[in-house]
Amino acid sequence: MTPLFDRNMLHVGWIDGDHVFDRDIVWRAFASGDHLFCAVSNAWRGSRHGSALLDTSGLIVAWREGEPPRAARRLSPAAMAAMPMRPFRPKRPIDPRRPLFPQTPLEEWSPLGWQEWLFPLPPAGPDDADADTNRAPGNDDAAD
Repeated sequence: MTPLFDRNMLHVGWIDGDHVFDRDIVWRAFASGDHLFCAVSNAWRGSRHGSALLDTSGLIVAWREGEPPRAARRLSPAAMAAMPMRPFRPKRPIDPRRPLFPQTPLEEWSPLGWQEWLFPLPPAGPDDADADTNRAPGNDDAAD
């Protein structure tokens, strides 16, 4: 098991071969080729590029020590990978030491945090719009 870190060098999870776990060793994502998919919904979450896990825009969400993480151009999966068998829950490794800051340009880091990447919000529907958006500015429906 190899620790994963975010842009602030905080330990956010683990990677073990093609499987991504959170800090509590709960299986959250799997890799098929260079693509990463949500372990629960099978939704495409992005890709991996060298030491980095990337969001769907190709920006870095998390990385493992060994080489500086680098962003990559956006990839899209050619075909949805089949859901793999759930891995056995491994024994919890000892907490890793915090790494030194990687020499990665800041613009290559994703605006998504680890939790936002693992658990994306559903897209807003037309019913979610605020009812006040159709009112003209300054019109508070008060009688003069």
